[in-house]
This record gives sequence, structure tokens and C-alpha cells, in this order.
Amino acid sequence: MKNYKEEALKAWKKIDSEMRQMPAFRRQTEGNLGIEHYKSVMRQIYLQTRDNPQQQAAWTLRLKGSERQMIRKILGHAIAEVGHDQLALNDIVSLGEDSLETSTYRSLPGTVAMKSFAYHASLVERTNVYLGYIYHLESMAVTSGPIWIERLKERGIPETALTFVEEHSQFDVAHMRLNEEYIAAFVRSDEDLEDFLYGAHTASVLYARMLEDAFVAADNQVTHHYRDLSETVAARKTSIEKAA
Repeated sequence: MKNYKEEALKAWKKIDSEMRQMPAFRRQTEGNLGIEHYKSVMRQIYLQTRDNPQQQAAWTLRLKGSERQMIRKILGHAIAEVGHDQLALNDIVSLGEDSLETSTYRSLPGTVAMKSFAYHASLVERTNVYLGYIYHLESMAVTSGPIWIERLKERGIPETALTFVEEHSQFDVAHMRLNEEYIAAFVRSDEDLEDFLYGAHTASVLYARMLEDAFVAADNQVTHHYRDLSETVAARKTSIEKAA
């Protein structure tokens, strides 16, 4: 009998390795990036993570039969994601950006693709596609976070602007234990494994493209192309409440 958990984790390592050969990750390794590139990436991460809690909660609508036993853990996991977008925004603000302006920016196309796949995976696809998606993102934070933190510090990024990366490199360890529980509960056939790997592989490709878009935007001194003005009132209200 196959050990699908072992199969999934082994195959994910190959996906992660292939992702690191993509142009965006090679550029990170080569070191020709500065603070403006980091700010550009964090803008997109802020926009990409803003809806994560709702997406993860919506994923539970796909669960059937015995899978429903994991709903409480998944919802707790989703609640733990609340506020992570604010960490990314705080990091940007610590580097001199305006929080009200940033909160109204629309995502770059690569980020739109990443967000759209997350919505599709959580609401339309079978259970394990979204599992592959979240597993890849949280594994990446745990396995690479400490290395990237040191590289970012070497490039002049202050500690005060690293709260998002530091939070995920430390606390996603607990989330990874949950993800491995999800794999044990949900990945029980070859079809399930295929779905999981499809989700993880697609997340890896789209994440690399999101980074590449952010780097190109910084190269061209572009912060955004369009704005979502419906976010202005909510952002301003939050800012006023904090000041009070």
C-alpha cells in the first residue's frame, strides 16, 4: 500500500527545486536587487495575502464525508492568517510608503493570476488542489525564510521591515504540522496525489511570476497601474482608529 503522505512530500521537494531555477528566484540569488525591489514585492504580497483567511475558510465547502472532521482545524488555521497582510503593509510603511495609498493599489497581473488560482482552487476544484497550493506557500516560508532574512539584511533591509518574513519563517512551522495532517486525511489515492501536486506546481509557477512582475515594476519605477478606490474609505477608517 502506498504511503501517499511520503509520496506527496517527496514530489513537492522536486517542485520547489524547479521553482528555484525560474528567473525570479535566480535573480534573488544573484543579488542584483535593492530596497525598491523589496518594497515592490511586499506590495504584491500584501495584496495577495489580504483575502487568504476568507479563501481558506471557503475551502471547507469542498469537504465531504470524513473530510469534514478537519473543518475545525482548517477554520482555526484560517483565523490565524488574519492580519498577515497588515504585517506586509507595516513593513512597507516602515520603508517610507503611505499605507492609505498602498491599500488602494490594484494587483499587478502576476499577482492577479496568483489570487485567481487561489479562488478557483478553493471554490471550484477538488479538495487537494487547494491543499497543494497552501502547502507550497507555507513550506516555502519555513524552508527558505531564515536564508532570505539574512540575504535581505545584507542588502540593507532593516529589521523593522522584515516582520512578515520573520513571522512566517517562525510560525508557519505549526501550520506545516496542520498541513501534514490535512495530507494524511485527504490524500488517499493516486487521483488525490495528482490534484495535490497540480495545486503545488501551479502555485510555484505563479508565485515566481508574481515576483518577476514585482521586480520589473521596480526596475521601471512603477508602484501600480490602477487603484481600487473602494478600499479608500475602509483604509482611512482603520488609520483613524489606530491613531485614536
